[in-house]
Amino acid sequence: MASLTPTQELAVPKPVRAVVGAMVLTAFLLFFVLLAIHNLFHGAAIIPSAIWLFLVGASLIGFGRERGVRRLAIDLLGAFSLKEFVRTGRPENGQNEIQFGYQIFGCRLLYFSVSADKVESIHWGTGQATSRAGRDMDDWSVAIWYDHGDPIKSQKQQKWRHPDQDIYIVGPMGRKQEIAAFGNVLLDFLRKSGASLMQGRDECTFERRSPTG
Repeated sequence: MASLTPTQELAVPKPVRAVVGAMVLTAFLLFFVLLAIHNLFHGAAIIPSAIWLFLVGASLIGFGRERGVRRLAIDLLGAFSLKEFVRTGRPENGQNEIQFGYQIFGCRLLYFSVSADKVESIHWGTGQATSRAGRDMDDWSVAIWYDHGDPIKSQKQQKWRHPDQDIYIVGPMGRKQEIAAFGNVLLDFLRKSGASLMQGRDECTFERRSPTG
């Protein structure tokens, strides 16, 4: 990847409870993995222990094959970082690159990056909890749709609403006022980075401007 010169950066809010939850879940999984290994070595509860190790191992292998081992490791490690960011990098040639990442142990790692002109839309809205309950459950979040540029993936996703795009959730879930405020800040950041976005069907949706304007 070409060298990039950072031009602007925005801190992405991440609640402490998200990191605590990741630690608790990791501790839970590790405890039962170690317990299963202990049981196998001592000939106790062999079948359930073997099934548990198989399920955990199959899940990790599946995610590794789908996303790649390096990407999986970066995503897992990011769950323990409180310092997430989005920044603009300006390559020697070409469009500005928008990078999403985090800082941990003094290192900065990237979840992914996308050219500014590939950002298709930004939208903030409620999630599945609100849909199921039939009322606002304070599960608003900000989502960015962007061109993935992979014809094979587009073919596999033909039944999807946006087969040519991937989605990325930026920041935490929360109340509408808080998420809308962050969404507008991120929208301004994206526009300054070179993404051409204009209001879509409502005040929570902003879409890429067509070439004809």
